[in-house]
Amino acid sequence: MSIVVVGATGQLARSLNDSYASVSDSPVFVGREQLDVRHLDAIPMLLDELQPTILINATAYTAVDLAERDREAAFFVNTKAPAGMALWSARNDCKFVHISTDYVFDGDLGRPYTELHCAKPLNHYGQTKRDGEKAVLDVSGNSLIFRTSWLHSPYGKNFLTTMLDLATKRDSLRIVSDQFGNPTCALDLADTIKAAVSPLNGPELSGLYHASSVGGTSWSGFAESIFSLALQYNLLKRVPELEPIPSSEFPTPADRAKDTRLACSLLAEKGLSLPGWKLGAQRTIATIAKRKREAQ
Repeated sequence: MSIVVVGATGQLARSLNDSYASVSDSPVFVGREQLDVRHLDAIPMLLDELQPTILINATAYTAVDLAERDREAAFFVNTKAPAGMALWSARNDCKFVHISTDYVFDGDLGRPYTELHCAKPLNHYGQTKRDGEKAVLDVSGNSLIFRTSWLHSPYGKNFLTTMLDLATKRDSLRIVSDQFGNPTCALDLADTIKAAVSPLNGPELSGLYHASSVGGTSWSGFAESIFSLALQYNLLKRVPELEPIPSSEFPTPADRAKDTRLACSLLAEKGLSLPGWKLGAQRTIATIAKRKREAQ
């Protein structure tokens, strides 16, 4: 088994690196200096050289607001590049794992979305991710797509690390309270991906699955939990005052859905599931605190 992960510096790839740390046959992580996925001809050239049996695409154009004006770049990274990887995988008997997003939904359902609900993206980022899903599934019947949401980890810039940073600089924060989703620990998602592609896991998965932490909350509810955990793990000595606000008071270039919670029962039926979102947040916070202690 030869595993290649595209997108070496992103939070999911770095979480996959942690997940495979104790495995002797660890993946090859491919960064942008080795493969710029905007150059489509470079994809089969590199994969011909590496010859993976499992290919995990952990790269994406995730700047949701910037995608509204940088439309071509978002389309290439989120749609054309995954299609190219899926095509190579189909021609070379390689399992292709692709990551998608809750942003493919419009948020009007009023309850968690299943894989059977119709995707209706509200913004260009979500549209490119939905088009990427369709392109991958059209090309390769052996592909596995995980839709996830609100990823956080100890790595890079995400909502959780941003909140920790802002808490040291501001006395108060205004956080949107009327948008709901599943905060998902990238470390937990990485463990799930690893289990899904393991030959010891049982039946091989293919197709589309929702893979997010169990349960949902709002951005302000997530922030409240982050600050509570940060105090518990001595990452903060004080927390800012939190003011929940409607999204109408925080306009953005890209429209945001109000409720994109994902139902993950289909994945659970296959024997795989992520922990609850509060446990996921605790894992990220605990990992940050541990590494901070080790660095001192």
